[in-house]
Amino acid sequence: MNFLRSLFRKSSPALTEAEYIGHLQEAFEAMGDVLGDYLTSRDVGEHFTCRQADTLAFALAVGGQIDAAVALLEGHALGDSEKDGDDHLGGEDFNGSRYLNEVALAANA
Repeated sequence: MNFLRSLFRKSSPALTEAEYIGHLQEAFEAMGDVLGDYLTSRDVGEHFTCRQADTLAFALAVGGQIDAAVALLEGHALGDSEKDGDDHLGGEDFNGSRYLNEVALAANA
């Protein structure tokens, strides 16, 4: 995470656009590694609200981390219930990939 160090060094030169984009991609990949991990997505995913899970999944997807977005949504769905009015129903049967596709199609309709 040299990017973080460069942000905090006042004497460092400004980043070029290419450097900034490269660091941004590194950050998305790191987020994907953490939030898309099978155990992490199951252990923490269900503790996010539906809006939080959707927001994180959107950020991951925009950053090219589709598999991580799906894993996070599927882990989140394990804690959702119909009686609570949650959005990601189905538990183990919830299909995060289908959900992402439906959201993308609805957004572009």
